[in-house]
Amino acid sequence: MSEQDVKPTSINEKSSEKTPIAQEQVTSNNSLRVSFLIVNPESTQHEPQKSEQDIESNKKDLELEHFETRSIEEPMEPWKHEGPWYTDIMKRRWFISEIAIRIFRTAHELSMRTVAIFSHEDRLSTHRYKADEAYQIGDPSNHTPVGAYLAQDEIIRIAKSKGVSMIHPGYGFLSENASFARKVEEAGIAYVGPTPDVIEKLGDKTKAREIVPGTRGPISTFDQANDFIEEYGFPIIIKAAMGGGGRGMRVVRERENFKDSFNRAKSEALAAFGDGTVFLERFLERPKHIEVQLLADSEGNVIHLFERDCSVQRRHQKVVEEITGIDIVAAQIQVAAGALLAHQNLIQDRIQIRGHAIQCRVTTEDPAQNFQPDTGKIEVYRSAGGNGVRLDGGAGYAGAVITPHYDSLLVKVTCWGKTYEISRRKVIRSLTEFRIRGVKTNIPFLLRLLTHSAFANGEVWTTFIDDTPDLFRLVESKNRAQKILKYLGDVVVNGSSIKDGPEPVDLSNPPERGWRCIIQEKGPEAFAKAVREYKDLLNIAPQTAHALANAYSLEMWGGATFDVSMRFLYEDPWDRLAKEYGVDIFRIFDSLNYIENMKLGIDAVRKAGGVIEAAICYTGDVSDPKKTKYDLDYYLNFTQELVNEGIHVLGIKDMAGLLKPEAAEILIGSIRKRWPDLPIHVHTHDTAGTGVASMLAAAKAGMSGVTSQPSMGAVVSALEHSELGTGIRLEDVHALNEYWEQARKLYSCFESGVLSGDSSVYEHEMPGGQYTNLMFQASQLGLGKQWKEIKKAYAEANKLCGDIIKVTPSSKVVGDFAQFMVTNKWSFNDVIEKAKNNTSFPVSVVEFFQGYLGQPYGGFPEPLRSNIIRDLPRIDARPGASMEPMDLDKLKKELIAKYGRSIRGVDISSAAIYPKVFAEYREQLEKFGDVSVIPTRYFLCKPEIGEEFCISLEEGVTLIIKFLAIGPLDTATGKREVFFELNGETRAVGIDDRSAGNLNKIFSVEHVHRKKADPGNPGDVGAPMSGVVIEIRVHAEVKAGDPICVLSAMKMETVVSSPVSGKIEHVEVKESDSLSAGDLIVKII
Repeated sequence: MSEQDVKPTSINEKSSEKTPIAQEQVTSNNSLRVSFLIVNPESTQHEPQKSEQDIESNKKDLELEHFETRSIEEPMEPWKHEGPWYTDIMKRRWFISEIAIRIFRTAHELSMRTVAIFSHEDRLSTHRYKADEAYQIGDPSNHTPVGAYLAQDEIIRIAKSKGVSMIHPGYGFLSENASFARKVEEAGIAYVGPTPDVIEKLGDKTKAREIVPGTRGPISTFDQANDFIEEYGFPIIIKAAMGGGGRGMRVVRERENFKDSFNRAKSEALAAFGDGTVFLERFLERPKHIEVQLLADSEGNVIHLFERDCSVQRRHQKVVEEITGIDIVAAQIQVAAGALLAHQNLIQDRIQIRGHAIQCRVTTEDPAQNFQPDTGKIEVYRSAGGNGVRLDGGAGYAGAVITPHYDSLLVKVTCWGKTYEISRRKVIRSLTEFRIRGVKTNIPFLLRLLTHSAFANGEVWTTFIDDTPDLFRLVESKNRAQKILKYLGDVVVNGSSIKDGPEPVDLSNPPERGWRCIIQEKGPEAFAKAVREYKDLLNIAPQTAHALANAYSLEMWGGATFDVSMRFLYEDPWDRLAKEYGVDIFRIFDSLNYIENMKLGIDAVRKAGGVIEAAICYTGDVSDPKKTKYDLDYYLNFTQELVNEGIHVLGIKDMAGLLKPEAAEILIGSIRKRWPDLPIHVHTHDTAGTGVASMLAAAKAGMSGVTSQPSMGAVVSALEHSELGTGIRLEDVHALNEYWEQARKLYSCFESGVLSGDSSVYEHEMPGGQYTNLMFQASQLGLGKQWKEIKKAYAEANKLCGDIIKVTPSSKVVGDFAQFMVTNKWSFNDVIEKAKNNTSFPVSVVEFFQGYLGQPYGGFPEPLRSNIIRDLPRIDARPGASMEPMDLDKLKKELIAKYGRSIRGVDISSAAIYPKVFAEYREQLEKFGDVSVIPTRYFLCKPEIGEEFCISLEEGVTLIIKFLAIGPLDTATGKREVFFELNGETRAVGIDDRSAGNLNKIFSVEHVHRKKADPGNPGDVGAPMSGVVIEIRVHAEVKAGDPICVLSAMKMETVVSSPVSGKIEHVEVKESDSLSAGDLIVKII
């Protein structure tokens, strides 16, 4: 009957007088808990009879919500008995249920031997080896996980065969079953608990209610239920007649929900206690839940252990309890052995106030998902400790597997202090010390609850949790270390080993004051002027501040679109690119040099206070009189448009490396002559091998700076003794080259294999980045041997598009077009003819001709455009101008519902532009955390076994990691365990081996790999938690809110409802299927 030591408030500790209830019902050999509700905390009408002084004391305590505990005034002497019963009790003891470990410890303190039982599913439970002996109960083929612990005859048979002389039932299961207690006594075994008669009267709540005038009996039919509802109305509460712990309880506020709640309560009660009997009560709003624990011996002596406030409840289980320091279990066992309360010094007069205590149940439940039980393997378990902290638990240890069969409790944390506030702060500190990884826990919720002002002031009630949604604004643990280990483990299992690079350059001496200070102090305009007036440029990046003291800036990004950060680095691009995070210079360009598109970016950077570097994408050849479309006048006119927009720097983006030395001299010289104070930067590629010559020509013509592929050392050396000398020492460049040559080996798996220049670029005009990417794509499509044909087709596709500017994303259009032509063996003329016959073209090509990228210089070629897009809509202005306004508020709500309240404005922008990429990035972020802190060496390749390295999470927080070993493949799950040492502690992470599918076939392993629900598709209904399907409720059509199936986990049943209305396309599960969280149940269309 024992659950825990109880929290007292006010019953007269000086009196040993028994109440009428105690005299009539509690005379027994053990303890009994009496629960009652206080609707008005100041009322005493439901309390036991007391003196006027006691009543006043109780009123005062309840008004202040001041929870106090009592203790024994004098040290308790262990009870001793010299007779034969004591000799017999020394032999063996028998304990079951989740409180087993606590009972074992007390029994061992009393010099007793202990025997445990365990179900097949509990064979790895801690209580099994905490006992002196342990035996499995029930055959898994004939007994369910819960049914094993309800097998009364089997329990008694094993107890008798092992010579057990005493059984303690713990709590739950059979602890409140009078039939079991009677069978134990009939078998000649002492039962540690109330007599069968007392259990029958008070353990069965429907019989206990007969003692209270006006109460009703059990409800078994809807007619009886309806009679009660007609008389009392709603809200009502359905309660299981047997057991406790919140099982078989449902609050119903509306008639339409009653039938389903009634069935669920009966089903839960049957599963948990073997008895599906329930009864109904009128549900009281905001009552106090006060419990009184009574302890009696065989001669009818009764003491009360005062009151505890259990008002803070979650699903009708006590979440936070106020307790005393009395060891009830020790008292129970000694009473069962024949000792009187007086023998144990348990006398009412000697129990007095001794501080305050708070108890929390740490469970594997997810508060963010309505406390749904979580299952899985505990990867990390680090508990709390310290003065005044007591831990009672069993399943909490690294490597423990949490199943859906039993209670979700991991550990009870009890903290004692001299005052309520001290104990509250101590339990907050203790919960913060816990580190539990691998399963969700309710610790974030408990911390939120403990820090809430209402709880701190004692102003709580039984439905406080349900009535206070603010409690669910949780702050989750960052879990940074374990997520990093998961990433490293994934690299170990699925990645490739790449040779390490050298140590970074010495950063011990800080760099000089640099040009960034001018931006911050005087603004972008002053910065642009200073660039032209000063030669002493300073690099803002610490890694190259010493070697490149005269450098203009460090380019922090590559690529035309910021999604590459999310795609390949699992990083938030806004953290790198935003002005507020330290990026000063923003290069703005458009893939078609379409000024209307560029204006948006220019205005945005201006508003942010950044330096506007507007870039002209270069194509054609200004030195070739035959190429007249993109001639010098075109570039000068476009530059004038950009200058009119108030840019600070002009960039020439030579993405294909087409800028020949002569052309560079003509273009840069002409711009410099017309705009002498405008800084000019050139970005080029060295595909043809003429890059150094072109950059030297550009420098002589007035170029201000360069971010390019051609050799830095070659340019620095060539200009060293001229008036254009860079001021960079060649030996410093050599040092950097050596470093980056080594670092490049880390990226060798991404090398394209292009080992020489290719002057054919002047014909096909393919951008440098696309050149290698397209080569790889062609290989993947089986066109690798036709690379020459693809380059030729690229030039033809460019002409078909109207000879356009080619850079991401317009270059992709031409590339897709070229591969499409080679695959179909079409020539330029074939495309013209096929387009007349309603031929389908690649989506990117169709959208280009529709005008999705903007308007190309010179317009679209006709009639090809009309033949390709046919009746599709066409856009002849800025694409964004004709778009329907996006409902960003709606998108924000969707993202918050999916990812929580951490969503920022920039996240909404990312999701709007790249919805799929953003979703994948968030998935990776949830799985691996912030991987930007991982050094490149370990980001790209696995460490060696035994290798130790450091990862700095933030200033003053460093992880010391050592890779220990990789485990064998678990062919049933497709996972491998990877072992690390983290800050001296061994940790293991389970990693999916992506090659395991083939191995499963080799070993003929039958394993159910279930489909996962797509979180982005509202019609995909996934399992909200791990559990077993016990009922399917599927019709051809469903409405939002209709029940679809019922899951059972940890003896709690959950109805999964349809989130949307629609038709059922497919049902993926059947009854008795075991599901993991996220497994697809049904698909609704």
